[in-house]
Amino acid sequence: MDGHPLHPCCRTRLGMSTLDVLRYAPEHRPVVRLHVVRVPPARWYGDGPPLLLVHPWQRDHVLDSYPFLTPVGRVPARPLMSLRTMAPAGGLHHVKTAVDVRMTSAVRTVSPAAVRNGPAVTALLAALAAPGLEVLAEDRAGAVLVDGEPSRSLAYLRRRVPRLDAGEVAVPLAALAAAVRAGHRLPDPVGFFTALAGVLLTPLLYLLRRGVALEAHGQNTLVVLRDGRPTRLVYRDFGGVRISPAALRRHGVEPPPLHGDLATDDPDALRAKLLAAAVSGALAEQVAAFSHAYGIMPALLWTRAARPELRDGPLPVKATTAMRLATDPLDDVWASIPNPMAG
Repeated sequence: MDGHPLHPCCRTRLGMSTLDVLRYAPEHRPVVRLHVVRVPPARWYGDGPPLLLVHPWQRDHVLDSYPFLTPVGRVPARPLMSLRTMAPAGGLHHVKTAVDVRMTSAVRTVSPAAVRNGPAVTALLAALAAPGLEVLAEDRAGAVLVDGEPSRSLAYLRRRVPRLDAGEVAVPLAALAAAVRAGHRLPDPVGFFTALAGVLLTPLLYLLRRGVALEAHGQNTLVVLRDGRPTRLVYRDFGGVRISPAALRRHGVEPPPLHGDLATDDPDALRAKLLAAAVSGALAEQVAAFSHAYGIMPALLWTRAARPELRDGPLPVKATTAMRLATDPLDDVWASIPNPMAG
């Protein structure tokens, strides 16, 4: 499953061998042993005990350079779509680990800003209470201090798993599109898509009007199905969000302290961040999958998704080939595409 439908070579894992991919990639359904490593308290940054959760690839390729770290145990887990985020067996949390491998466009370490931002952004999104949205709380993070700063290569985040009632299942949007393409049949595909578009766009546009743009792409955005129908949205991963302190204050919300590049008061930057991921990427992938599987005209599906906020101007899209070739592949480069909902 892609999760990045517009990205060239989106499932590359540069630095992993073929055997590594077989051992650790989610498409091969492995059980992976996360390593628990004790950190000297003076070298620990975090809100939990000085224990670092380490991906086995990272242990084999990075930990030897830090002899003061002591392995003390292992935890069985299964990789999620991103490969480096793990679901420990029987646990109430997922664990995002650092892996010094270039996957898709970036080396997948955990930045000091991500270690610091999780609880603050969790609290902010809980206070904004977007309708129909569950945000998976990042309630613990930690990193090893190297030269006085949290190390990107020796860090982890912990987030809650989705809260599901009996009869509910949470499916990443990319997996939903893959199931449709693979032949999973729906009795009312147009009705299903209409409900899906509402479940996706309603909370995202609610937050955008308040100054928060989630990067809701097909991998970190899940739809909850009850009896086979979309009912609500689940979002995970705060690394790509953008937040406007000025817009929050206009709505009577005091912004939390934010680290890294999360804060911006540029409305165009907020709109581009949201629409490029949720509409040009995730929703367009659903339109393509439903259109191909059921012979539905794409224009009909886009009509069901159209909202007043989405009808003006072209849609933004990440220029992913240009970004992949750039000196810093994490800097956003934008292009535009015709808007199928225009007018």
